[in-house]
Amino acid sequence: MSLAADVKARVSLKAVAEASGAVWDREKSNPDKRDWWSCCPLHAEDTPSFHVVEGAGGRPDLFKCFGCGAAGSVVDFIMMRDGVRAVEALARLADGWNIPRPSDSEMRRRRAENTARIAADHDGARRSEDNAAWAEARRIGAVRLWQGCTTGPAAMLATYLAARGLSPARLVAYFGDWPGDIAYHPNLRHFLDRQNRKTEPPVHEGPAMVGRIGPAAEMIGVHRTWIAADGRARYGTAAGSLDGRKVAKKLLGKPGAMKGASILMGAPSPVAVLGEGIESALAAALILEPGGARAISGISRDWITPDAHGSIAWSPPAGTRRLVIAAEGDGRSGKPGRESPAELAQRLYSTAARHWRDQGLDVRLCVPDRAWDVSRDYADEAAERWGAAVCGGHDALGVCDA
Repeated sequence: MSLAADVKARVSLKAVAEASGAVWDREKSNPDKRDWWSCCPLHAEDTPSFHVVEGAGGRPDLFKCFGCGAAGSVVDFIMMRDGVRAVEALARLADGWNIPRPSDSEMRRRRAENTARIAADHDGARRSEDNAAWAEARRIGAVRLWQGCTTGPAAMLATYLAARGLSPARLVAYFGDWPGDIAYHPNLRHFLDRQNRKTEPPVHEGPAMVGRIGPAAEMIGVHRTWIAADGRARYGTAAGSLDGRKVAKKLLGKPGAMKGASILMGAPSPVAVLGEGIESALAAALILEPGGARAISGISRDWITPDAHGSIAWSPPAGTRRLVIAAEGDGRSGKPGRESPAELAQRLYSTAARHWRDQGLDVRLCVPDRAWDVSRDYADEAAERWGAAVCGGHDALGVCDA
């Protein structure tokens, strides 16, 4: 407890006022309610306008003079009576009531800590405002990027999707039109996270598939996949040690708000097929629900499966009655004695499936090749064999749980 709080809790304002000349008016005061009236000891008057209320339940005693307007705690009373600052008023009250008070060095330390805390709170509020403005600027940047895209199967995008087993003609036939939340940009720059964009050139620049993130009412961001005629674009020598690797996918938009959002492809439908990436979601819809469904890219497994606290950021669109989760296995090797990447993938996706079943949805969990320990998605399946694979059907490309 601070010295000020200790003084206010232990010193009787009534007693201090009495010592200063207050004489309580018997007709106006109400001792049972700890309510006292007197002529004000802080200025000359003939009628009792000085009011003291004794605190209870840890609340401090308070006073107010309806004649001169003075008001406050016992500390304020001493400051006004003696014409001193708060520090001196506290010292006089503490000494007069035998309340231990910290040394001068301790007081200086506490004041310094309090000053630092106030400054930190101010800086935190300013940073919060700056962060909000920065997040909105990123969202606006995503909107402008999207406005510069071409919707529809542009030549390079058509070639890229065909290489993944997704014929644009087949997509249009399935959805009735081009899935409107994916588009093409002819030339986007790509920077590594560690780069200074103001002074350094991009490590890659070229065409990209762009996915629109967010509900129809408000666009939250975009997802960018750099592409080439034969598949994903790859870094050149400008990327140093990354030379030859696939150009990393990038998000642009409002941080925080994008987590749990998704890329919606196709018209609203009671049947939704959820995959991680754009290509895998499209392929899974065509393979697993040939009768029609809305394809949804959840962008990241972390967003569509439980986090460390068991929460799932993603939610299915309103009106969804059947949810097909197009999972992806993981063929990477793990550390001995620990949960393998394949076991982790199966556990996370299975938990997500149970969660949505508990919410009343008809849920099917599917994984290519009946294998959790193989790094494959439904775009890989579509590229190798295009068939009418259906959950529960025979000779399906994938398998769905019961």
